[in-house]
Amino acid sequence: MVPLLLMVLCARPTHIPPIAEIMGIRVGYDGRGRLERVFGDGLYMVGGHPNGAEVWEFARPRSQLYAEGFSYTAHEGETIEHLSWMSDSKEDAGKWRGALRGSRGWLGKIYLGMQQAEALQLASQRLGQPKINKGEYEWTQTGWSVPAFLNGQDPLKTWTATLDCAKGKVKSVVVSSD
Repeated sequence: MVPLLLMVLCARPTHIPPIAEIMGIRVGYDGRGRLERVFGDGLYMVGGHPNGAEVWEFARPRSQLYAEGFSYTAHEGETIEHLSWMSDSKEDAGKWRGALRGSRGWLGKIYLGMQQAEALQLASQRLGQPKINKGEYEWTQTGWSVPAFLNGQDPLKTWTATLDCAKGKVKSVVVSSD
């Protein structure tokens, strides 16, 4: 007999909010397998657990993509629960790629190096006004995703995006779900 809670969790339809999409990846839904299909193999490293994170580095624009997940999907491996896209990273994974192609940025319109004012205007049009904390801009949206109900994980219900700017330009975008 299937526990009632499992039936209730599965009955609610998945809803991934717009805030979750970065680089064509839906945080809290897509797995690392999707990232590897788009960008090739990255460098595995310790995240929240061994090989729990993967990093890709790009020469143009000079940037780093860091993904971490924990829960497993049946079709794409670990569900991406945290995705950071940052410029001027001090870390060097030593696996440089050429130009970053086919990226849709964050929200389909926001890219690293973009003017801060323009990025904030575009984000605020879709997400409302951000919370501002020490020069970082933060938005939160709710949704519903149960990527790993077979693992006994709780559903993902909240997505947060942080936009960090320096010298009037977008320096990083971080999207996470919990």
